[in-house]
Amino acid sequence: MVGRQTFPVIGQWSDARLDLPARTKAFVSDMVGPGSPWSLQEPAEPSASRFTPGECIELAGGLDQIRTDSATRQNAAWGMSFLDLVRQRAQSIPDAVLVPSHASEVDRIIQWCVKHDVVIVPRGGGTSVVGGLSGPNDDRRWIGLDLSSLNGIDQPDLINDVITVGPGVTGPALEAVLKGVGRVFGHFPQSWERATIGGYAATRSAGQNSTGYGRIEDLVVAANLTTPIGEWHVGHLPATSVGPNLLRYVLGSEGTLGIFTDLTLRIRPRPPVRRAEGAMALNWSAGISALRSLVQNDLAPSVIRLSDEAETRGTWRMSAPSGIAGSLINGYLRARGAAQGCLLVMDWHGSSAMVEARRTEAWRLLRSHGVISLGGAVGRTWVRHRFDGPYLRDQLVRDGYFVETFETSCSWAALETLHTRVGEIVALAAPRSYLMSHISHVYSTGASVYFTIIATGDLVNHWPSLKRDLTNALRTAGGTASHHHGMGIDHAPWLAAEVGSVGLQAIRAVKRAVDPSNIMNPAIIEAAVR
Repeated sequence: MVGRQTFPVIGQWSDARLDLPARTKAFVSDMVGPGSPWSLQEPAEPSASRFTPGECIELAGGLDQIRTDSATRQNAAWGMSFLDLVRQRAQSIPDAVLVPSHASEVDRIIQWCVKHDVVIVPRGGGTSVVGGLSGPNDDRRWIGLDLSSLNGIDQPDLINDVITVGPGVTGPALEAVLKGVGRVFGHFPQSWERATIGGYAATRSAGQNSTGYGRIEDLVVAANLTTPIGEWHVGHLPATSVGPNLLRYVLGSEGTLGIFTDLTLRIRPRPPVRRAEGAMALNWSAGISALRSLVQNDLAPSVIRLSDEAETRGTWRMSAPSGIAGSLINGYLRARGAAQGCLLVMDWHGSSAMVEARRTEAWRLLRSHGVISLGGAVGRTWVRHRFDGPYLRDQLVRDGYFVETFETSCSWAALETLHTRVGEIVALAAPRSYLMSHISHVYSTGASVYFTIIATGDLVNHWPSLKRDLTNALRTAGGTASHHHGMGIDHAPWLAAEVGSVGLQAIRAVKRAVDPSNIMNPAIIEAAVR
């Protein structure tokens, strides 16, 4: 059986061998059926590094931070998508992995690679779910550039409320330093425990607190990159109107232009009050209207998350109170006409007076849309378990289930149609599956929708074609190919449609100017223009 490790899951989120919780197992079995054994081929034994011992010494520059063993090289080539986890993504592995610890070492490595036509693919926390760590499409040699040792954290500038950090710093390490000086960065993607600041910037991520704190492009105020043609500083404090905003341009460039060697981040005082709560919307449509009303009236909390009926049903079955408490809650929801409703989670940050004032005004709007309060316990439970998703996926995979996510953003006007169309496609292509979704990032003009699909294991054989169909449907319905997972090679075929022909020419031109040898993560751009 899958739970006995009869298939190659190498890059799991955790080494913990925890069993799938009984309530989760019962729900998934009811909705999808029992997990099915995998029939996946073992990955081929990797070929030896194509670097000679002399070249390794040259490339390392006297450092001992070069690795050519198979295990390290394999690990550098895989992210955290389902296809990565089960080693079904077709790609090569690097000939070596280098671990620089200073910006000058990054520059020397890049210049050596330019001279010898060696491709560079940077790696932060290894949490890409869109093929962001793929090697070149040709037979050139390539290296994985592990940035984890570029993890310095400068003293916070508490006058300007900024801090400069290395790209290999993780979210927990940064927040631990900031907590000591009464500050917070506030960027919390679900990959927070392992992802790096450089990875946030390279993929233009959006954390769970994005409604109140902003996306990463709102939080990075300046950066230094090392490129094949020299050092590049972007960003100015506090602002400038001289020329195009090149900081915005390099955010989301995914290592195709250069390597972030440090980033200056906006920080802010730690909020004295954090108040999480749960609520229930009567249905998906009513919940969407409530969220739109909140954000367009500037009353949205720092965190806001609306689950559709399917995700609400799953959450309730897997984690809601049981016994007398559960019966009372269910009876209350039935009496209010919300027994089949949509779960809403909110988390308010600020001073006591600010939180109280905003909540009071927000709840006037929410009640006008039929939203019912569930109190603080539901919200606090979500906060405690907000980073559990990857661990739960490990458990589901080991029990023989296919689990994958995809996300988009679209206007408020297109949201319900898009949601319905995705459900239709999945139901037709994968009848033995359970699809659920939620909104977790809202804007005055629209929102992001995050989908999770759980199915039996055989869906892995059809997932690439289904993902293409789904992305095409998202685009046709007015959505983006990605909202916060970045582009990678998975979403690159839709780049031209998103940026237009002139935009694509501009991207190519900048790439040629900054990286004339085309050694910086070339697979992503090549996938976009094939």
